[in-house]
Amino acid sequence: MVEITTVRLAPTVKSTQTGPLVAAEISEAEEFWVKQVHREHFDFEITHLNRGQQIPAASRIWSLAPYLQEGLLCVKGRLEQSELTQEEKHPILLPRSKYTDLLILHEHNRGFHLSVIATLSRLRERFWIPKGRQSVKSVLKSCLVCCKYSAKPARQQTGQLPQDRVVACTPFTTVGTYFTGAITVKTTGGALQKVYIVLFTCAVTRAVHLEVVSDMSVKNFIMSLRRVLARRGCVKVFYSDNAKTF
Repeated sequence: MVEITTVRLAPTVKSTQTGPLVAAEISEAEEFWVKQVHREHFDFEITHLNRGQQIPAASRIWSLAPYLQEGLLCVKGRLEQSELTQEEKHPILLPRSKYTDLLILHEHNRGFHLSVIATLSRLRERFWIPKGRQSVKSVLKSCLVCCKYSAKPARQQTGQLPQDRVVACTPFTTVGTYFTGAITVKTTGGALQKVYIVLFTCAVTRAVHLEVVSDMSVKNFIMSLRRVLARRGCVKVFYSDNAKTF
C-alpha cells in the first residue's frame, strides 16, 4: 500500500526518478498515511495542539502527553534521559485502524512470522499503539501461516489392537521382522567388516531375537530365518514391511 501511494495516490509525494522506489519516497508515503490516520482519529486533539492549547483531560490520549512533531502526533513518554534514539524515546502515536493492522502484519511477515511479543517490540521502535499487545494478538490470528503451524492436532480415540497382539500363545507364534544397521565389527583377523542385524520380535510377549548377517541379501535372510525357526519353533503369522528381501 505504501509503495502504491508513493507512485499513484499521495499528492505530497513527487517522484522525480524512474525505476525502483528509493527509501525517501517510501518514508514520505508512510508519513502521508500516518497523517491520514491522525486526521481521522485525533482531529480534535491536533486542532488544540495547533492552536497552542492543552489537550482536554477528557481525551483518551491525554495521559500519553502527545505533542506535534513535523505534523505527526508523538508520545512524550518517560525515557527522555535514556540513550535511545529520538524515535524510540518519542514514538509516533497510532490508533487501532486498518492501516495499523496492515503495519502490524507487515512487521510480522518481515520478521518471518514473529511472535506477539517480538512483533510488538519491533513496532515500538517507531510507533506507540494503545493496547498494543491486544491489537497485535488480534491481527496475528488472521495470519494463515501461523494458524497452520500453531494448529492443534486432531484428537481421536485409540484403535483396537489386532487379535494377533492380544491372544495368549506360545512366544514367537506371531513375529515381526526388520533389518537394522549397518554396524561395523572386528573379525577374527582384526579387520573391520560391515554387518547388519535382522530383528525378530514376538507380537504378543514383545520378546526379541537378533541375528547378524553380512548383507541384506535374500540368501542371508533365509539362513537367519532358518536359525530362528530351529530355535524358537514354527511361526504362524509373519509381519514385514514388504521389502524386496522379504
